Amino acid sequence: MTEPGPDGVLDALREQIAAEGWSVLVHGGDVPVAYTVGLFETFEHPEIVVVGLPPETAHDLLEECGEDVRSGTAFANGASNRDLLTDHEVRFHSVTDRSVVDEVLLHAREHYGDRAFPVLQLVWPDERGRFPGDADVSEEFASAQPRLP
Repeated sequence: MTEPGPDGVLDALREQIAAEGWSVLVHGGDVPVAYTVGLFETFEHPEIVVVGLPPETAHDLLEECGEDVRSGTAFANGASNRDLLTDHEVRFHSVTDRSVVDEVLLHAREHYGDRAFPVLQLVWPDERGRFPGDADVSEEFASAQPRLP
């Protein structure tokens, strides 16, 4: 079985957006990345990216974000949310470096073409509720989900 070419991926992505309003793409690797495509187009809401979570967890979390956006929730830079993860808050930060957006959210860039679109990174805590950048968070945890500039 072969992987679909870029056009096949984009066609499937666009079909999903037309049917649901957004799609979630997950890329494994040393540092897995998952992101939405279509939230901006459908709801005028920033796309959301999460780094370092297991693929299935990241997919489910971003699907829940999409459902919340469809229901009227707006996530914003600097905001936190306690409804997405059981017993923990998550935080959102704007990703403003367009070269990072182009590299990390490759299929979103291909989908939107020359149109600019905003992106938020969803940052998740360790088991004690600490975030990367907190003074007492482990370097191993912080490096597992680098903050996108």
